[in-house]
Amino acid sequence: MESLEKNHKKPTLAYAVISLVTIVSLMAIGLVVFKANIQSLMLLAWVVMGLFAMRLGWSFEELEGAAFRMIHQALQATILMAAVGVLIAAWISAGTVPTIIYAGLKVISPKFFLLTTTVICAITSTATGSSWTTMGTVGLAMLGVGMGLGIPVGLTAGAIISGAYFGDKMSPLSDSTLLAAAVCKVPIFTHIRHMIYTTGPAMLIACALYTFLGFKYAGNAFNQTDVNAILSGFSSLFKISWITILPAFVVLFMIYKKYSAVFSILLGAIAGMVIAVLYQGADLQTVLAAVWSGFEPDTSDELMISFLKRGGISSMMSTIALMLFALGLGGMMRETGILHVILEHLAKGIKSVPRLVLSTMLTSYFGSAISGSMHFSAVITGTLFEELYEKFNLKAENLSRIIEDCGTLGAALIPWSTNAVFIMGMLDVSYLQYLPYAFLNWIDPIISLILGVTGIAMTKIVAQEKKIV
Repeated sequence: MESLEKNHKKPTLAYAVISLVTIVSLMAIGLVVFKANIQSLMLLAWVVMGLFAMRLGWSFEELEGAAFRMIHQALQATILMAAVGVLIAAWISAGTVPTIIYAGLKVISPKFFLLTTTVICAITSTATGSSWTTMGTVGLAMLGVGMGLGIPVGLTAGAIISGAYFGDKMSPLSDSTLLAAAVCKVPIFTHIRHMIYTTGPAMLIACALYTFLGFKYAGNAFNQTDVNAILSGFSSLFKISWITILPAFVVLFMIYKKYSAVFSILLGAIAGMVIAVLYQGADLQTVLAAVWSGFEPDTSDELMISFLKRGGISSMMSTIALMLFALGLGGMMRETGILHVILEHLAKGIKSVPRLVLSTMLTSYFGSAISGSMHFSAVITGTLFEELYEKFNLKAENLSRIIEDCGTLGAALIPWSTNAVFIMGMLDVSYLQYLPYAFLNWIDPIISLILGVTGIAMTKIVAQEKKIV
């Protein structure tokens, strides 16, 4: 926290709590009652924060500076998000994303339907970086197949959710992944590698459970009408072959060589654009237009449009706005001392790493519950606990991992959150139907808590690094 000037009063604990609860409550009311978008509410919350800060001796100019200092730390992440928008549009134009989905759909087997659904959704969400996109496209198709097989809709939905959130959590294209890394000032691929310790075992356990349940519910008849409709739609619009996967290998190679994430993604996008023009026969002007506004499929097939009409820099603007506005608000809360006072009080009861991990998890869930947004939860949790993790000599990637273990995955478990509302509406399934079967979302946080208690995979700050910090 920046040092308080002489004319700045230190907030009392009561004043800090009232300030935070007021801001969060107003945003929750805006989301739930007035159905306002979170970006607008987050920016308007700057004014509410300003009014509380003025009583502590802060001017609007000083608060603006505090906001911009925090936002500056996320500029790399915002450029990365824009690059991701370019990548998605380029990869769809090249047929990369359709080929990945096509290949996954071809391997469906009735007995392994639930496992296959989970894996296909995981592949799709990792390729697109979006759980919502996955559930609204591949997930919806798999739900229809599951109904034809006589599998309970809640169980199929659980498999879809687990797979979709795997990619939302582990993909460098995901906005929640980028935000958690940015808030905690962790390089994106360091953040992703560290999440393997919790998400890897959780996904394996979830897949084992879906395999067991799949054998129980598998029928003898397999209606592949829905799947065939998707396959024929893709093959009519794109040349499906290994050539279209080359852009993915470009990105993987760049990541393996530890090159800049931004340039890795942009080079992968350029590779996709080249294949789109030279192999798919797309017009260069059309491909360049898609880079900004997203891919526009040349078809009247609503199913194909729902799969393919996406990507582009413009598609990332709302996410970028949310990140900037949320970080700006967090910067004001941090420098005015409001978060620091709350942290001081919390720190009194945190005497060990297990308590620190548990407190982080509960705060992450609480942030999602009171705001309905996993993005706000990530900003609040990351800002509150950053100093405590340094105090316990724990690297920031431990914090960013827990934020995703609970904030990203927990968003689907809170019935009034925007994520849960989307799931219920898109998959036409009730909260209680899918809740018991969203195995990844339940198991991952449990593993995270176990690691916190045992100290396994809780990376420490070594002496040389601590001097830099």
